[in-house]
Amino acid sequence: MKSRWEKFKHRTLTKVFLGYAVVAWVLIQVIEAVLPTFETPLWVAQTITFLLILGFPIAILIGWASEKLSPLTDLPTSTTPALQPAHATPTKNLIWIGVGSCIVVGLFGFYMMPFIFDGSGFERSPEVQMTSLEQSASRRVLKAQIDLGISREKNLGLNSEITLSRDGTELVYRVARPDQSGSQYYVRDLRSFNDPIDLQRSGLASADRTDFGYGRRSVENMSGFPSFQNDNDWIYYYSDRGSKLNRVRTNGGTAQVIQEGSLILNSFTINSDELYYGTQDGKILKKALGSEESSLIFQVENEGEKATWLEFIENTDYLMATILPVRFNADQPKVVLINILNGSSETIIQQGYQSKYAKSGHLTYLQEDTLWALPFDASDMSIKGTPVPVINEVESTISPNLFYGNYDFSEDGRLVYVAGQLRRRGSGNLSGLDVELATLSHEGQTSRLNVPESSFAEITASPSQNSIAMTRLDDSGGRDVWVWDLERETLGRRSFGGEGGTPVWSEDGQVLFYQSEENVLAEIWKTAANGSSSPEFVSSTPFPRVDLETISPSGDHLVYSENSVTGGLYLFDLSSDNREALHTPLITPPGFRVNLSRISPDGYWIAYLSDETGERQVYVQSFPDPDKNKYQITSGPRVNSVEWHPDGDRLYFTRQTFPGSLLESQGETQIFQVDLEYGPPLEDGRPEFLNTQRAEFLIGTEKAITSNPPNFSVLNNNEFVMINDTDQAERSLESSVVVNVVENWFDELKALAPRSYGQ
Repeated sequence: MKSRWEKFKHRTLTKVFLGYAVVAWVLIQVIEAVLPTFETPLWVAQTITFLLILGFPIAILIGWASEKLSPLTDLPTSTTPALQPAHATPTKNLIWIGVGSCIVVGLFGFYMMPFIFDGSGFERSPEVQMTSLEQSASRRVLKAQIDLGISREKNLGLNSEITLSRDGTELVYRVARPDQSGSQYYVRDLRSFNDPIDLQRSGLASADRTDFGYGRRSVENMSGFPSFQNDNDWIYYYSDRGSKLNRVRTNGGTAQVIQEGSLILNSFTINSDELYYGTQDGKILKKALGSEESSLIFQVENEGEKATWLEFIENTDYLMATILPVRFNADQPKVVLINILNGSSETIIQQGYQSKYAKSGHLTYLQEDTLWALPFDASDMSIKGTPVPVINEVESTISPNLFYGNYDFSEDGRLVYVAGQLRRRGSGNLSGLDVELATLSHEGQTSRLNVPESSFAEITASPSQNSIAMTRLDDSGGRDVWVWDLERETLGRRSFGGEGGTPVWSEDGQVLFYQSEENVLAEIWKTAANGSSSPEFVSSTPFPRVDLETISPSGDHLVYSENSVTGGLYLFDLSSDNREALHTPLITPPGFRVNLSRISPDGYWIAYLSDETGERQVYVQSFPDPDKNKYQITSGPRVNSVEWHPDGDRLYFTRQTFPGSLLESQGETQIFQVDLEYGPPLEDGRPEFLNTQRAEFLIGTEKAITSNPPNFSVLNNNEFVMINDTDQAERSLESSVVVNVVENWFDELKALAPRSYGQ
């Protein structure tokens, strides 16, 4: 046996067998370890392995065919010994045996390859660690969807806002259920199948009001926007029309107000118990939580710009901020990197907003509704590659003061986002939904006008009652003043530039005044009502945003309101040559808003809406000296807007109705009238205001009067003109919110936006 074993070890066939097996095994190990590092497709490794297995029988056959036996020992000594073939098999048979063996071994190898190589190894780079949330052995990217249910839409175009805790275990979202008032915040534990926890309710004080658009379906425009900061315990959100920044624990409890005032949405971050926040005048301030003292960190370069979306990069002194442009349509937002120690800054993203740092070594940001990734090194704050789009159609909304996309991710790579389209809101946050114009008689007859369905608001009838001026939103998000001619049924444009709105007719109907927000401070412009002349600049105002509202019968006084949560009424003297100085306060109460004013036909009174009691009510004061008299005309909830009867002896106002309310039997919107009693004229010619009668219901509508007020106007003694939702708009106001969940998203970022090591 020993002699045979010794002979077997020294045979050529044995050496070929052992040598090929060792080399093939080493090559397979190298393939499995090296190729995934270079993101090589799986088929490359499969092909090489198949060739190695296929070559094994071929090598054996070649070794067998070339092997020689030892020389014969019984030959005469004078004869040279010759090596003999190890076999005497015909060549033809060898070929058939070789081919058959290759086929059998090849099929066996091809079948076994899926078990030899797990394809998951080629789905990720080996240096990326598995997330702590991933419980299975699979390394493939997993995706899921979470249905949050039906939610009402804000006028900004959002049905919900979402945020993810830093460890990725909790999803927080805001929804507004169709059968509830206000917004509800929920916390959902992504590690279990338990029902979400009710966290906090907000918007109750103003959810029933219609000054933000869509009646019973509307929600407070500036509430919500929840976010986590340094840890997983506190959730931050806005309330009271964006005037308060609150926080509440994830396990519930009483919310804390950490900042009040004229805030900018999504312009804050928390770092080591210090609040960094942006202001309306373009500053970034820092203060300790609970303190009133603040210090300046950064000032924008250009007047009118604002800093929002603040976020620190890891545990550094570098703060990212999105800089909103001065003009909404002219420029794009950019992302700057700020050194908070010395206030220096540099632009790192030329066009983009809502930038976030990912630990995969990337900056993510939005351009319109597309999410981009840019390789970035946090150790030296340098860009390491080129930006790449990674997700299309993230639900987003853009307006002059808000650039927002519904996405977030955790520190270990779990991504959540809501799929959807970009919704532009333009100046004044007009809704992008198409609406229609209709007339409503006092007898309840409704007639739809032939105005093309589009996004418009702020309508007003001309003194001659033959034209309707309106603010109209175009597809790009800009807004301008348009006029609908009731007799010729033509729609003509009267302002240009994408920043005009809130038209007001002159006393003779020949001129239209309107406001423009093209520059840092809002401006008053005028143009010929028939479109026969170019727009003409009148004056700048002291405020960045205003709404023109009413003009006196004499044509001397134009009244406008400051467009802010605490804005009042101001008077501009059209008869004076000093157009810059004559902006005087008219009614400016502290702490609440006064707007939607209308001067009476005789010029002695001004009616307006104020929320000084907590509910929007109609008030009447003397004009132009409002300190003489003040009368509250209405009581009760959901008053929307007010108009004078052409004779001046009564007022009309609208009120929204809700299911389950006392007024629901009359339709979704009601128009009331209030008769006014006057006494004999006083010394100055002003009639004495005696009293008002009880408000009486006049007519109800089948559809809600909708869109930005003023959304109805008196057309004549027996008819109104109003804005209605289209059927499509009605359906669009409530929809299901679905959150997409992506696991191991950082792996995808590394593959889609690789780092360029040469930079």
